[in-house]
Amino acid sequence: MIFNLNCTLKAAALLATVCAPASAADFVDAKVTGHAPSPLVVASNGTSYTTFKVTGVVSVKLHFQYDTWAAGRVNSWKIWPAIENGVGNSANLGNLKPYGYAQNYSLGNRPKKVDRHVASNVPAAIFANNAVFMCNALANGLRQQGLTDTQIFSKDRNVFFNATASYDVDATGPGSDNPVVEGGSAYQIPVRCAKWTGASAPHGTAGAYQNPLHVKKAILKLQERALLNGTCAVKLTTTILTNAAGATLKYRYVHSSGQKSPVFTVDTGANKNAVVTHQWNVPNGAGPEIGTMRLVGVNHDFQSNIAAYAMTCKNAPGGLRQPGPKPTVRIPLGSSTLKN
Repeated sequence: MIFNLNCTLKAAALLATVCAPASAADFVDAKVTGHAPSPLVVASNGTSYTTFKVTGVVSVKLHFQYDTWAAGRVNSWKIWPAIENGVGNSANLGNLKPYGYAQNYSLGNRPKKVDRHVASNVPAAIFANNAVFMCNALANGLRQQGLTDTQIFSKDRNVFFNATASYDVDATGPGSDNPVVEGGSAYQIPVRCAKWTGASAPHGTAGAYQNPLHVKKAILKLQERALLNGTCAVKLTTTILTNAAGATLKYRYVHSSGQKSPVFTVDTGANKNAVVTHQWNVPNGAGPEIGTMRLVGVNHDFQSNIAAYAMTCKNAPGGLRQPGPKPTVRIPLGSSTLKN
């Protein structure tokens, strides 16, 4: 029998009505247990929140359990997140079923029970408009309380999405007619409404103005690599553009676990840009490996976008470490010698 339920059960009465247990009834539990990156970030301009800063995907970690006890078998199942605003209106992010995780079992291999941790990779663009909306709804509420824009945008503020899990399951046996559903509260995905730090003012010298050095953009692209020996790795390629030629930049990588790489140095050269490529092993534990990476400036205040990964690998050592030889770093023609 095919059973479908959106597990956003918000009241005990509803749980008792919809999921009243029967004799030898199947058991099902589907929930959101984590996500990356964290937090999601929305930038501001001092008067409003403007830009969602996450690119790539937001990986939502899901846990699915189903037990037919001794009477039945699981033919197939699928799980996906259901996400709605936690501030302002209750709009949701739409149908996320296409980004779910599905499992089908062949005849003779159908289990009595399932207990899996999986990841759903939702395009970051799906979160963008609602994240910006929630931050601005928060700002409007603070204005109604009498706060000025300077007061509102002078510090980081936080809102959140509410995330639950939806699922389909096709199971056999008498207990599949009316499975017992484990209810639970929604998982909160935090969104940081970032403070406005202001624009850099030019620094004057004797008789002239000189713009201070700053990084105009740092665009990071992440490529997942599940190596033949089971190691999980990510290849990171970052394009860095400055407002001045020959800029010496020091930078490092920061993993969502808090681990940091060594510090590297690059010169942007005559054309004001550099492209750097590094490959890293990433932590590998039970279930899917999910996390994020970003490049952060050390001697200048800049950082790249946050890039997320989600993959399943085996036998990889934990921790953020650089596999094999030194990372490959490519510098455009016309630049000076790279220093590591």
